[in-house]
Amino acid sequence: MSAHSFRRCKAGRSWSIRTSPRPTASRCARATERSRKKRTLRPELSLRPFAFAQLRAHDTRMAAPGDLDVLIVDDHAPMRELLRKVLERAGIARVREAANGADALAALEDRPAGLVLVDQNMPAMGGGELIAEARSRWTGTRIILITGDARSDAGGADALLVKPVSPRELLAAIERVMAS
Repeated sequence: MSAHSFRRCKAGRSWSIRTSPRPTASRCARATERSRKKRTLRPELSLRPFAFAQLRAHDTRMAAPGDLDVLIVDDHAPMRELLRKVLERAGIARVREAANGADALAALEDRPAGLVLVDQNMPAMGGGELIAEARSRWTGTRIILITGDARSDAGGADALLVKPVSPRELLAAIERVMAS
C-alpha cells in the first residue's frame, strides 16, 4: 500500500487517508469503537492539513491539463472529495461531481466531459451500465473505471484503477488515457 492511499478500516465502517508509512490501526479501532457506542455508522474522512503535502509540486502537476473537464461519479462523498482534491492540486480546475449514474448522464447531457472517473459499484445504475450508455452517446469522452474489486475488467473503459489509488497512479492514468 502506498504512503498516500485511500483505505477502508477492517470493520468496514470508517474511511481514512493514509499519509505516512505507519499503520492506522489505532485510528480505525477508535472509529469502530465510537460507532459501537453510538450505534451509528458514519463514514469518517480524516484529511490532515492537505493530505498530499508530502508530494513535491512536480509529482502532482500534470504536463498540460489545459481545459480538461472532468466528471467524478461515485456514490461515496468522501471519495469524490478526495479525487477532486487530487485533480485540483494537479491544476485541473473544471471538475464536476455526480453521486450516481443517472446524475452523471444528466450532467453529461448538460455539458459533455473530456474525462469521466467512474466507480464500479453504485446503487441504481452501476459503473458498467453508465460506461455502456456514455460510450453510445459521447464517443469522444475518455473513461477511467475505479473499483475496489481487483478481479474486475475495464468493461469498455479506457483504463482501470483498483482502490486504493495513489495520487500519482491516478494522474499517470489520466495522462495515459488523454494521450491515447
